[in-house]
Amino acid sequence: MMESFATTFTRFLNKPYSHGDNGQAGFGCLNFVYEFLCARGLGDKLIIEMDGLNLGNYCQFADTATQEQIRGKLVRIFEMNGKPVDRLKIGDAVVLKSETGRYFPAIYVGGGNVASSFSNAGVQVNPMKHYELIIARRVE
Repeated sequence: MMESFATTFTRFLNKPYSHGDNGQAGFGCLNFVYEFLCARGLGDKLIIEMDGLNLGNYCQFADTATQEQIRGKLVRIFEMNGKPVDRLKIGDAVVLKSETGRYFPAIYVGGGNVASSFSNAGVQVNPMKHYELIIARRVE
């Protein structure tokens, strides 16, 4: 039996941010979303390579890319993973734009909140009202 969403999420909460890491020392934002969905048993449904870009080299790309290039790649990755959603449901994967113009992936955790591995705080929950929703996908 698959563990509950809350149980899975509790295992990730407060893990430190680690640029490009997949959980050894912490999580980068894209790796957090990927590892979270894998922990929910959805890893085999995820496409994690596109145009030579994958989890292993995404941070290298992001270090030199403009925010618009990052937005474009994240949107294309998310378009290939899951179904479009009209109304967010707990566990949906989203791409958001921060008030400072940075694009990043996150997981919708309900109550108008999202979780991501934030560079200044690690895996945390924040109100979605602080971000612009770019794309949302339901991976089932």
